[in-house]
Amino acid sequence: MMSSGPARGLRARWQLRLDPSLRRYVATIVHILGDRHDAKLLDIAAGTGWLRQLEFGSYHALDITGDHERWDINTPLPDHHAGSYDVAVCLGALHFALDPRAALEQFARTLRPDGELVVGAPWLFPPHDREIDLWRISPRLFWRLLDERFASVDIYPIGTVLGIPGQILNRYVTGPFHGLDTATLRRASRMRTGPRWSAEAPEDIPLKWLGPVGMIAHARNRR
Repeated sequence: MMSSGPARGLRARWQLRLDPSLRRYVATIVHILGDRHDAKLLDIAAGTGWLRQLEFGSYHALDITGDHERWDINTPLPDHHAGSYDVAVCLGALHFALDPRAALEQFARTLRPDGELVVGAPWLFPPHDREIDLWRISPRLFWRLLDERFASVDIYPIGTVLGIPGQILNRYVTGPFHGLDTATLRRASRMRTGPRWSAEAPEDIPLKWLGPVGMIAHARNRR
């Protein structure tokens, strides 16, 4: 359950203030998904479902908890979701999949031919639950897996290893990130997004020693 509105809003504001990587993460999501009032969106592993506050044409959520349609990332998606959505989003759950390639294929299958997929994945951030946090994927391989299924793929790198101690301390002090209240979400729309890596080949994706810690991919026009 989400905490009450004022308390949740205050915690979210402190989380964003203390963690530059989280600010960039949220700003990038809002930048990609803003102004989608006519879109039919599927929120995969939705958590608290905070994305619904961006006001899509329709919003449907899947997860193993919460007030959502019950679904686990390692089981097949029900057939009625196939080809049904303009946008599918999976943030912070792909690394729980036993087979990330198969999971991405399932996500893509939910989309209409010109649909978009937004996926967040960790790279250099340490595992937070060694029982279910199964893998890390390089930015170049992440791009390659999505390029197999989409005509256009942009990667937004998030954070560097130099910021990891602060991120861990922020989580210890303020708790896990559970999304934003409406007022904080409006402020996030004015924050700066990170750089965008648009590539024609995996070699176009930079190799950096210090990061990124995580990535958000925006894939468009399902093949």
